[in-house]
Amino acid sequence: MTILQVICPECSKKGDIEVSLEALKNVSKGLLAVHIPHDSVCSHSFIIYVDRNLKIRDYFMADFQFQLPEIIPSESVKAIGLTEEKLKDLSIVKLNLSATLLTYIIKSILLKKKILIISSESFINPLILDFFRIITQENFNFSISFISKESYDEKSKEFNDFMVFEGTILINNANNSLNPKQLKVEKNFIHNFLSEIDFKSSVIMLKNELHKAYMLSSSIVEIVQNTNNIEKINVSKLARNLEKSHKIKINSDYLDFLLDIVRDYFGFNVPSAVESFFKML
Repeated sequence: MTILQVICPECSKKGDIEVSLEALKNVSKGLLAVHIPHDSVCSHSFIIYVDRNLKIRDYFMADFQFQLPEIIPSESVKAIGLTEEKLKDLSIVKLNLSATLLTYIIKSILLKKKILIISSESFINPLILDFFRIITQENFNFSISFISKESYDEKSKEFNDFMVFEGTILINNANNSLNPKQLKVEKNFIHNFLSEIDFKSSVIMLKNELHKAYMLSSSIVEIVQNTNNIEKINVSKLARNLEKSHKIKINSDYLDFLLDIVRDYFGFNVPSAVESFFKML
């Protein structure tokens, strides 16, 4: 272990943390994600990326932390049915994909967009596919492809309708669908995923969040399908019905997150919470 000084990206308070040199050896890109929990440096929780020379290369922080709705156990995913060997292989994904890229891919799936990752590390590509198959099993469909930098440069026009990523950079934002400033819930998913030390638990946690989002947005779709006039849907009443039927509490940010899924993934043009409010005035 070695001591590293960090600075909170939110309040700039400094503090010392311990970093495992052994853990750095298992990271192929030379970057290690280290979770800084609440009250260890300051009141904020964030993630730092450390290179082999113990230099901090990047920070990741959810816009703010809020309580995600909790569903009853019977509606959650309790296991993922993977061997310890497979889990060990898949843990490479957690070590080698940045928080930003994970967030962008999750959002692209919810947008129902095809995804293209520019990558020269072919060994990890099948593991990335397996990882996303597991966390989206029985909920969202996705399409992820990989391409070399050289091939993409030659054929980039063929991928205008793809979300294209190179590292943490969004190379092509199909139809300007992804707004990096509107990822509050998705960032919370990834922050919690990376903050959990046990890999199996972190996968189950992330899978549960996507399962929950799919289940709740599907419930909204059922309500919409039984409504004569979508534009007159009372979103506040809809939220109360969801809370009652699933025994949960839904805040406004999470409600907008669900409504985005209903629009983007399922294709129903429901009003946002704000639009619904003003139509009631």
